[in-house]
Amino acid sequence: MRILHLVKTSDGASWAERQMRELVNIGYDIHAVLPGKGKLIDKYIKDKIKIHFLDLNVSIKESYKIPFLVSKLKKLIKEIKPDIIHSHFVITTLIARVALRNERIPLLFQVPGPLHLENPIISRLEIFTSRKYDFWCGSSNWIKDKYIKLGICRSRVFYSPYVPDESRFVPMNKILARTKLGFDANIKLIGMIAYFYPPRVFLGHTRGIKGHEDFIDAIYLCLKKRKDIKAVIVGGPYKKKGVRYMEKLKKYALEKCGENIIFLGERNDIPLLLACLDIAVVPSISENYGGTGEALLMEIPTIATSVGGIPEIIKPGETGFIVPPRSPKSICNQILNILENEEMAKKIASQARKYVLANYNLKNAAKQISQLYDYIIRYCNYYH
Repeated sequence: MRILHLVKTSDGASWAERQMRELVNIGYDIHAVLPGKGKLIDKYIKDKIKIHFLDLNVSIKESYKIPFLVSKLKKLIKEIKPDIIHSHFVITTLIARVALRNERIPLLFQVPGPLHLENPIISRLEIFTSRKYDFWCGSSNWIKDKYIKLGICRSRVFYSPYVPDESRFVPMNKILARTKLGFDANIKLIGMIAYFYPPRVFLGHTRGIKGHEDFIDAIYLCLKKRKDIKAVIVGGPYKKKGVRYMEKLKKYALEKCGENIIFLGERNDIPLLLACLDIAVVPSISENYGGTGEALLMEIPTIATSVGGIPEIIKPGETGFIVPPRSPKSICNQILNILENEEMAKKIASQARKYVLANYNLKNAAKQISQLYDYIIRYCNYYH
């Protein structure tokens, strides 16, 4: 079966690339439409994914480009002749729907996050543009259930998660990891790993969607109680607005916490960094699973907010610790609780790795998508 995947970035969305790699490994002819520049291009080639260059990532200001992109995508579709088109972003889905308006080729939108579903106008618009040959796959059950509540028939909406590469995230000795990266063995190191996305004004947000400000405020509160705490923030900015937002956050962190928060930028040694941590924090105000899976695989006690799909993977007292969104005080209290009950936290972290390995592994996720492809073909053949 030939599948054409649509991705709006060649720098990020490694979760989509991993999925394609696994589908190639089980025998699918996988093609991907990507922007022409990006650090993941070589990985796509190495993993035998056939790539086609077309930048489908347009902003509202660049909407004049859409007719050109639709024309180019139509031409690609005719050349490739895919059995199914599999889109991973809202913008790539909307452009594909226009290109496929008079076609019977099925389109699967695997929804990576809930952000657009949190705006009633955008969510309704996304559904309004769909065709009878369109299908949805929530990458969390929260997303799947949201589409059903919005009126999508259960026979056209499914669940399959994007999952981390479990072969990369294997627990390692904290002291050795800290020695390699130069961290003091005696400090309590709290970490946050996320891209810098500025506040989404159209959703009424005053803080970034990943909750960086809440993390900084929580560390500020912790430092009032303990002096042995240090924090690291890992990740790079998303586009130019992200650069300005990141610089603003650096100033804010310096004002609040002095030198006790270190910004490490983008890194390619995330497993090693996670191994250095005493606690990982995912303080998002809008999220699917975020970086919870990677931290849990590394057996790092993890605190995350109760938004989106996070409560599906972080189960309080079993796999991690849940706090309300936008609550630095709750994050602080949970950090202090973990540091004062380290044996309890280690036991939960050990259980968490087993849970993720059993429920969020690459082979199972690829099998789910394979079964979904088969279902979509049968469904469309029946209704032809």
